[in-house]
Formats: sequence, C-alpha cells, structure tokens
Amino acid sequence: MTIEFMKKPDLDAADIAILMMLQKDAKVTIKEMSAGCFLSHTAVHSRITKLEALGIIERHTAIIKKKELNLSLVAFVTVRLIDYNENSLQLFRTAISGFQEITQASLTESNDCIIIKVVVEHPSSYERFYHEKLLNIPGIGDINSRLAIAEKKCETILNL
Repeated sequence: MTIEFMKKPDLDAADIAILMMLQKDAKVTIKEMSAGCFLSHTAVHSRITKLEALGIIERHTAIIKKKELNLSLVAFVTVRLIDYNENSLQLFRTAISGFQEITQASLTESNDCIIIKVVVEHPSSYERFYHEKLLNIPGIGDINSRLAIAEKKCETILNL
C-alpha cells in the first residue's frame, strides 16, 4: 500500500477566511461572509463553488450533541485483520459501510491495524453491535475495545 501526498492547494487569505467561517457555522450567509472577507457576494459564492469543486469542501453539515439523543457511549475499537492486504481492506470497508454506529475508521501507522469509533446508546447497545455486526465481518483476527468515560475535546474546526 502506498501513501500519496497531494500538493496543498493555493489558498489565499479570503479562501481561508471563508473556510474558517463555514467550519464555525455552516449556516453562515453569503452576506456575512462577504462582510467578513471584504469580497462581493458573487466573489464569495464563486470561491465556495471553487472550493467545493476542488474537494476542499466535502459537504455542509450540522454538529449534533450525542448526549441529547442518548448516544452516550463512545468506543474506540482496534481491529486487526488476519490478512492485511488491499483486498482484505476493501472487504472490511464494504462490511462497515452500512454500520451507522461507526462514525470513523482510520488505518494506523502500524499498517495492520484499523481504529474505528463507535457511538451507541449504552453498554448493551455496544455489546449487541459487537456480537451481531463486528464479529460477523470476515477476515478479522483481533478486536480490542476501549470505552470512553468522558469526552474532553471534540473539535471539528481545522487549523488553516
């Protein structure tokens, strides 16, 4: 597996200001962004369209408080595959793609380990997820779960 590094796109101060405003509040208006970066409404709209076309802006979304929806248990799960190769990774990606409980999945530097973040209501929900879904994914060799007892920081704004 090769890691490809992409050239950082050329962003000027106005692009960065627009991205920062959108990260803080996706509902910010074009008018508010215009005032914030001293551009016309049309120029701001054109820049947002460009940032979307470049794939820098993936989507506009809302941050939801998990606890308000009784989603209070977060588990960080380390998964090791029996055979670590591109085919096994693709099978794993396909298997987890429909699992709403998994909010994030990342390969680690050790190249044989995947860390997934699971968000559910309570321990019995996690146990059900673990036994009915995770254990049924073919090719998993080892699973290690760590349950978060308190969230101390959850930031979505990238430092540009």
